[in-house]
Amino acid sequence: MANESVRKWGEQARKRNNELFRLPSAKEAKKYNTLNELATIVWLKGEALLKKGDRDGALAAYYTVIADYEFGQTWDNKGWYWSPAATSRDRIAELSPSSKSELSLITGSVTHCFTITRKERDLFYAKGKRKERKLDSESS
Repeated sequence: MANESVRKWGEQARKRNNELFRLPSAKEAKKYNTLNELATIVWLKGEALLKKGDRDGALAAYYTVIADYEFGQTWDNKGWYWSPAATSRDRIAELSPSSKSELSLITGSVTHCFTITRKERDLFYAKGKRKERKLDSESS
């Protein structure tokens, strides 16, 4: 289901994400339904893969959330939005080895390969640092 959702709406959600430079306010968030849903779906895929013991698959999903759906938000029934990208950063930090990690991300028909050192990882995860994130992914 997650893969089908990405195939169907992933490009549209990525375009909406690329229009943003910060998380939309709670009032604005509702205007980004597709982006919000894809961020949530891919994050949930990561959680499911992690529970199944597929660490690399989970990491790929979390990296995809950050790279493609960074500004998506998930509504919590308690009355607020939370960020799947922020939670993905936390999960990656928990799962990544301290030296180097190599990971292939498959997004649609394009494969992005990352080899990230600890220093680069810290830059990659810095909140709001879209330029650094873009430079890191382009250098691969």
